[in-house]
Amino acid sequence: MSFYEKVATVSQLVSALLFAGILVWIWYKLISPAVQVAQEAENKQIAETERHLEESQAVMTMLQAEIEGAGRDADAIRRRALELAAFERDQALARAREDGERTLHSAEGELDRARAVDRERLRTELLDRALEIARSRATQRVDAAVQSKLIDSFIASVERENA
Repeated sequence: MSFYEKVATVSQLVSALLFAGILVWIWYKLISPAVQVAQEAENKQIAETERHLEESQAVMTMLQAEIEGAGRDADAIRRRALELAAFERDQALARAREDGERTLHSAEGELDRARAVDRERLRTELLDRALEIARSRATQRVDAAVQSKLIDSFIASVERENA
């Protein structure tokens, strides 16, 4: 191998090493920091997304607990409304029976007519009183849909008793 060939070979080797060195330098000075910054930004975004997910799950758990509590409250309100309606109905029926007995004793001569008149009056009075009481109490404790169901149920039960 001649001197010029050796110089050319060494020159190519030095050029290759210099090129490789420049590539390594570019990698560590330019590309690697950019990749690291991008990776850190992506990690921050993932951490933020996970934090939002955890917060959303916590809020969802809290809302589910509130929904369950509201369901229990609604059930308690329905039970209490039914108890109050039954209590008021019993009181109204007791008062109506007392009124009917007094009227019956005072109108012995007109027994058949008095029974028909009194039965109709008692039914109307009972319905009016029950509706007044149910409306006043139910508007405080029950929404419009539940109030409508309770009144219909009460009227049906009174009609069954009088039939």
